[in-house]
Amino acid sequence: MTSTNRLRRSKCIVLGCGTAFLANTAILAADSPDNLQEIVVTAERREETLDKVPISVTAFSQKTMDDLHIQTFSDLAAVVPGLVMTTVQSTSQATSDVAIRGIFSGGNAPTTQFYIDETPVAIRRLDGAGPSGSPHPDIFDLDRVEVLRGPQGTLFGSSAMGGAIRYITPQPNLEDSSGFAKADIGYTDRGTPNYEVGVAYGAPIVTGTAGFRVSGWFQSEGGFIDREDPFTGAIYDRNANSSDTYVIRPALAWIPAAGLTITPAVFLQHVHADDPNTYWQNYLPNPENGAHVSGILIGEPSNDDLKVPSLSIKYDFNGLSFQSDTSYLDREYHDVTDITRALEAIFSGDPLTPGVPQSFATYSENFNFTHAWQQEFRLSSQDPSSRVSWVVGAFYRQAVQGLIQLIPPSLSPITEAIAGQTSLEFFGIPNYVLNGEVLNSYTNFQATDISEAVFGNVDVEIVPRLKATVGVRVEHSVVDHQKETVAGPLNGITYSNTVLPDQVGNPITPRYGLTYQYTDNDMVYATAAKGYRAGGGNSNTSIGNTLCGASLSALGLTSVPSSFNSDSLWSYEIGAKDSLFDRRLAIQASVYYINWSNIQTAVNLPSCGEVFTANRGKAVSQGFDLQAAAIVAEGLKMTATVGYTDAYYPDAEYGAASGSGVAPQLNAAGDKLPNVLPWTASLDVEYSRDISPVWADAKSYIRVDYRWLSAANALDPNNAGYDPAVGPYQNQSYGMLNIRLGVIHGGLDLSAYVLNATRSDPILSYGHDTTGDPLYFSTAIRPLTAGFTAWYRF
Repeated sequence: MTSTNRLRRSKCIVLGCGTAFLANTAILAADSPDNLQEIVVTAERREETLDKVPISVTAFSQKTMDDLHIQTFSDLAAVVPGLVMTTVQSTSQATSDVAIRGIFSGGNAPTTQFYIDETPVAIRRLDGAGPSGSPHPDIFDLDRVEVLRGPQGTLFGSSAMGGAIRYITPQPNLEDSSGFAKADIGYTDRGTPNYEVGVAYGAPIVTGTAGFRVSGWFQSEGGFIDREDPFTGAIYDRNANSSDTYVIRPALAWIPAAGLTITPAVFLQHVHADDPNTYWQNYLPNPENGAHVSGILIGEPSNDDLKVPSLSIKYDFNGLSFQSDTSYLDREYHDVTDITRALEAIFSGDPLTPGVPQSFATYSENFNFTHAWQQEFRLSSQDPSSRVSWVVGAFYRQAVQGLIQLIPPSLSPITEAIAGQTSLEFFGIPNYVLNGEVLNSYTNFQATDISEAVFGNVDVEIVPRLKATVGVRVEHSVVDHQKETVAGPLNGITYSNTVLPDQVGNPITPRYGLTYQYTDNDMVYATAAKGYRAGGGNSNTSIGNTLCGASLSALGLTSVPSSFNSDSLWSYEIGAKDSLFDRRLAIQASVYYINWSNIQTAVNLPSCGEVFTANRGKAVSQGFDLQAAAIVAEGLKMTATVGYTDAYYPDAEYGAASGSGVAPQLNAAGDKLPNVLPWTASLDVEYSRDISPVWADAKSYIRVDYRWLSAANALDPNNAGYDPAVGPYQNQSYGMLNIRLGVIHGGLDLSAYVLNATRSDPILSYGHDTTGDPLYFSTAIRPLTAGFTAWYRF
């Protein structure tokens, strides 16, 4: 059996509310008091200024990220329009889903690709059991980040249907030394202190020939959710959801010959959380006013380890550039989830079943891993004066993934309380014993993804200032070696070893565009691009599980399909980028229309806590993104963003007719896609002034940020699987205010901050483990947090 709905259910929560200072998207970084600096990006696999790239891009320079305190993906999600991150009642990013412009993965192959430099790190989410999903790097020493909206499959592969997010790290400097250090301490209301320290330094080893850069960062986030005994009401663990993260990245650069650069690097990240950010809404005998409290009796720790060694070789010659990028992704994840209350509710309808010993506890222990080799070769033109620029390349990736779930012990204490029978008598299936441990459920799911592709992109200046773009990627994708071992009474199977069918695809993803650069600082563009992702196999865990029958029948099904097919989309976009008033105002705007077909959709089976993936019809996502940055007056800067996404099903979809002859409605025409936030908006204002009379050559500043997120789309009560007890709205809208006051003197930056000054406490991811379960829970954002930060750049 897969883990319960508390693990599986994907409900939208924007995780932009951590200890970092949240501020608004800046199109351009501040360069001087008089204008905005242009940012150089590589969104099209070559260096270009942001205002020359015909793609909707949010880009942050190192300076802007320092100002806005962007360190983690959750910080990034808080400041980019159209970017949404979901969670499944957990602080763990292993289970999170990321969408750009409403294109959610639906619980399987990702629709948003992540890159650390030239290494793709997004991975398939296996449905066999327990949580799995893509890691999100917490990078301390970052040169810039690029968020590319819209399909980027031509240059970045099949998992970039919605877009791509690229973390670009600083390269070693062969001429000069530089570095910075940071320390931060904060305190969360009703919680424990937060600590952070980091340092980065780079210098030449042999001037002009070799150099290095190394960075290290540690963060400890204090907990703010207490644990209460659900039987006695005693608080036995205060602030239980603390977490620790460290990141280490060494890199070398060597130029053995003119034009040739060799750069080996390693990225290491470890994330540990003691408990998730989940709290109970009811069933607490002694609730505390204003506190977040959970009634779990077993700790729910998680550990996520990510290692990415890479080797980049670049050779520039005769107006051309050849680059080879080789990398290995090694990711291991482990967590524990208390499912005692969930299983009691599933079998008896009462999460605190009378007759079950209070000392009884059952939990799911989940292990998953990904080992992936990647190799890409690219050859590109380098003559900026040529009317034609191009890039061609070849890509290979092999990823082996595994997911194991163990659920001990015997369920006899539950079955004896509700039926007077042992587990064997009740289920008719013996427990599974693994290495001497008694398990009521065991699942082991493995799969291999292979991708082979060639791609090319060419830009041609038709007439001065008018450019046409044509690109294409031809890919051969295979999902094979899908094997699942399932055993135990909770799965309804004594033992099963199943080989799922291979999924093979040969997608062709083209991209077309026109760009008119009507002044040196202003452009309009139009693009049409296709996105694609491969199919895969479903978990075998629900086969034979009689508890799933009611949910399957409601969908008009008798069993779970063994596999699902690929899906694809076409995106059409028109945009403009303008820099006005001598670069004192920058505006970036785009409107888009996306037609998504054969959608891979996660289907919940609430009666048994299972989930599977099915292909369902099509959807439309349309909307706009608007970003603006301005120097309003001397010392006064403002940035603002607005994002709107209208994602809906244009046609009604129905399941197979049940025994009554009535086909269940899966969605009605016009129903909105779940998890999507229709509106997001933000405003950041910063004012700085010279305070030399008080402190020579120093300046003070105050920065105020406000972020607003609308409620997620409402669910249709007429659809199969709708839970009336939870209701149509599972995420509330909310706003958040953050304030920072500081002083800068040379390389020293000292500041005090208040995060979530509005004390926002929305109910997010509201739900329960199974239909009829009277115990409800939600996910909390970090309450009001105040602290101090010190930066020193040298």
